[in-house]
Parts: sequence; structure tokens; C-alpha cells
Amino acid sequence: MEFNPNKAIYLQLADLICLGVLQGTYPAESRAPSVRELSSMAQVNINTAVRTYEWLQNKGIVEPRRGMGYYVTHEAHDIIQALRRDELLSQHLPALFTEMSALGISMDDVTKEWKKFNENKDTNA
Repeated sequence: MEFNPNKAIYLQLADLICLGVLQGTYPAESRAPSVRELSSMAQVNINTAVRTYEWLQNKGIVEPRRGMGYYVTHEAHDIIQALRRDELLSQHLPALFTEMSALGISMDDVTKEWKKFNENKDTNA
């Protein structure tokens, strides 16, 4: 796995698990990869994988089951969507708005592109 040097590795691993939840790879009540599996898959120190699961558990995305590993919670999908929305709104949009302003892109331009995107999405479904 190739890591972004600007973000902690344990958070990138958490993003990977979260993406799996959103895509249905890890549905509610399913077992997430074990700490050892995650460590091996990502080729990271086991302590990094442990830290990943601590973060996911603190957010309510996974829960430990004694002797069985970590399982995806019923609320995981909604929690992840809320976390990602907050991240998009607080971190990514300000940078995007700065770039849009510098390039003279208006919200009308964005609205037009959004409509095109949704039309294409509907015809490809």
C-alpha cells in the first residue's frame, strides 16, 4: 500500500476500512480484518493497526468482540458518512473555493456541472 506522507498512516488505514464499509465489503455486523490481517495487508507495524482499530472503535464504527475480533457496528455507515461530510465541508471545500475564486469559477458554473454529472449518472445507472 502506498501512503500519503501528509496524513497519519493509522488514519489512512481507517479510511481504507471505512471505504470498505461504504462499499459494502464490510456490512453491519460483519467481521473486519483482524489486527494481524490489516498489519500484513498494509505492511505496517502491528501497533499501527491497533491504533487504527482504537480510532475506529472510538468513533463507533467497529466494536470488539472478545476472542472474535472487531465487528462493524449497525451505525457505522451513517457515522462514516457524517465524518466524511464534515471533513469535506471543513477541509476540502475551503481549498476548492479558493481555487475557484482564483480561476473565476462561479457557483452557476458549478451548478451546471453538477446537473451534467447527475444526468450522466442517471443514464449510466
